[in-house]
Amino acid sequence: MPQPTLFTPNIFGSRGRIKKYCFFLDKVLFSYNILCTRDMHMISFRDNIVYLLAKAHQRAQGALKAHLQPFGLTPMQCLFMEVLWEEDGLSVGEIGRRIALDTATLAGILDRMVAAGWVRRETDQTDGRVTRVFLTEKALEAVSGLASTIEITNNELLSNFSLEEKILFKRFLRDVKD
Repeated sequence: MPQPTLFTPNIFGSRGRIKKYCFFLDKVLFSYNILCTRDMHMISFRDNIVYLLAKAHQRAQGALKAHLQPFGLTPMQCLFMEVLWEEDGLSVGEIGRRIALDTATLAGILDRMVAAGWVRRETDQTDGRVTRVFLTEKALEAVSGLASTIEITNNELLSNFSLEEKILFKRFLRDVKD
């Protein structure tokens, strides 16, 4: 026995009804596609990933800035020092590569940090064109307090997350960053 199909008269009665039904389906699908297309182009700012990341960044920077205030450091200066905690004596260019900033931007940060006594500059002994940056005694003495401040800020920002969510969140951020 043959299987009923859309064009089998015993389902819709006549081919005329089939045409009307197909026309109706086309109109429904066309309307649905318009709505879907409109929705795809009209993303609410509440669902816009760029907006969400920007607002999360503002909150994180604000929290870190407030916690760093007693040290007299900005979040960017602290990041600069974190790179040197991992490996002291890097060139300005290498610091820039590690934190994804150009040397022109780093120059101003470096000048302020030298003036405040956090770092010192030295010309490279083998290549006079290269400037190396070293943490000062003041910076080395502050490492423990700054590390604690960063940990407190991270814990504050992630306090509503489970351990698994924290791990996934960091992985997602790394994936977006890269």
